[in-house]
Amino acid sequence: MTAAPASIEEISELLRTIAHPARIRILQQLTRADACVTELSDALQLPASHVSHQLRHLRHARLVRRYRQQGRMQYALTSVPAVSLVLAVLKHYR
Repeated sequence: MTAAPASIEEISELLRTIAHPARIRILQQLTRADACVTELSDALQLPASHVSHQLRHLRHARLVRRYRQQGRMQYALTSVPAVSLVLAVLKHYR
């Protein structure tokens, strides 16, 4: 069974989620390697609480996933097409 097509509202909400500067930076950082909140916070020079909050939005949009490794919660990009869109935009502006 295929998924139902996304509504215009759902697409708009996804684009709003992606458009946040901190979230773009997090996605960009996760293209290099999976990371925990502390690693992302250090790399992006943002408070850990802010990174954690932004990761919650990205997880809700299914752009990142989390998993436990050696007692730490790690975050990784998903294979959702929206991630490919973000990566293509980042590549365009590099």
